[in-house]
Amino acid sequence: GVGKTSLVHLIVKGSPVARPSQTIGCTVDVKHTTYGNSGSSSSSLKGDSERDFFVELWDVSGHERYKDCRSLFYSQINGVIFVHDLSQRRTKTSLQKWAAEIAATGTFSAPLGSGGPGGLPVPYIVIGNKADIVAKEGTRGSSGNLVDVARQWVEKQGLLPSSEELPLTESFPGGGGLVAVSDST
Repeated sequence: GVGKTSLVHLIVKGSPVARPSQTIGCTVDVKHTTYGNSGSSSSSLKGDSERDFFVELWDVSGHERYKDCRSLFYSQINGVIFVHDLSQRRTKTSLQKWAAEIAATGTFSAPLGSGGPGGLPVPYIVIGNKADIVAKEGTRGSSGNLVDVARQWVEKQGLLPSSEELPLTESFPGGGGLVAVSDST
């Protein structure tokens, strides 16, 4: 796979899974995080008091045999994380297909518009995973390395005007990848 299960484990537990088993249908993990300033009172005008958040991460199988049941998991979506394998070009070319599938069959908690890829109406993140393998093997795309190819895809989708690239290792220690974050919808 592209590394979705290992990425979810990295986000939730703080360490990647070297050889995760194939996801059957969907698995759900919850990440608890605290955000804000601990010194602020709950009545702060700026609303910057410390708050707890629980983020549900739904790891939906991309295997073709689960295609007919995937829409069951596309319910009350607040955002989407797309993951592709930088060492396998075909996974990047599938991103538009995944976005269209989710937009067509999903329900959304707070749709913002339909400006995302495939008409996706919620914020999304595109993660190019397995950069460590690309660096080690020297894998290259037709127009440069696969990070450049991924960047070209992001530009083609119109994500760069309000996106930011972040090395995944800064966000999740131990991970290897590039994150393109976009709040445009």
